[in-house]
Amino acid sequence: MGHAPENCWEFMKCGRELGGERTGELGVCPAASDTSFYGINGGKNAGRICWAVAGTFCNDEIQGSFAEKRSSCVKCEFYQKVCEDQRGRDLKTELLQFIMMRHDFALEPEFLCNFRNEASAIASLRHENILRVYDIEERFRTVFIIMEYVEGESLRLIEKSR
Repeated sequence: MGHAPENCWEFMKCGRELGGERTGELGVCPAASDTSFYGINGGKNAGRICWAVAGTFCNDEIQGSFAEKRSSCVKCEFYQKVCEDQRGRDLKTELLQFIMMRHDFALEPEFLCNFRNEASAIASLRHENILRVYDIEERFRTVFIIMEYVEGESLRLIEKSR
């Protein structure tokens, strides 16, 4: 039996995991406490997909949303280590997909309110047959959904072939 892969708090030695020595300063990092990501890339909680969690405590600062922290995460030594660890394994590294709402829809307040409510409901669902929604961002008067990427044929192509 092999040993468990390192989680971000173990690799970075930040002390912000549950029971960690530095939790008195900012509390427990969301990557260490968010159980909805448990097991992804072989990690405990979000310990091996911390880049998809908003508000993590990287480099002694509270980080923003996924969209705000993405550029620094892909440069992170731990992110690169997880990608390398997962390469060539049967386990798939979680990739993310961005969906941008049509700009004219984002300008309609009633539509936007309904959309946010529905997206929040979908984000709370956990089932193997439902894509995971990680974040919803509003930037440049446009709404983006950051969700799980699944390889395969698109539904549009499958439907066209019928």
